[in-house]
Amino acid sequence: MSATEFRYISRKRRPKEDRRFITGAGRYIADIVQPGMKHVALVTSPHPCARIVSIDASAALAKAGVLAVLAGDELAAATLPLMVGVDTPR
Repeated sequence: MSATEFRYISRKRRPKEDRRFITGAGRYIADIVQPGMKHVALVTSPHPCARIVSIDASAALAKAGVLAVLAGDELAAATLPLMVGVDTPR
């Protein structure tokens, strides 16, 4: 496969949204607030190749505003894998 087969990869393009963000009229996801909206924080291991044998979530759950703590296996069981939006060469 060559780069010419892909519409946007390695091609110059002029984004259409720049003007509204440059002029301060753009709306970012962080600007959106919905009633009952919750936030998520992802915490990764500081050890990239470590084998995690247990997680003690008691300190996190004791914090005000923390509703739940999910470990990786729980999150994986409750979600589907993300699809890549662009068919790229392997």
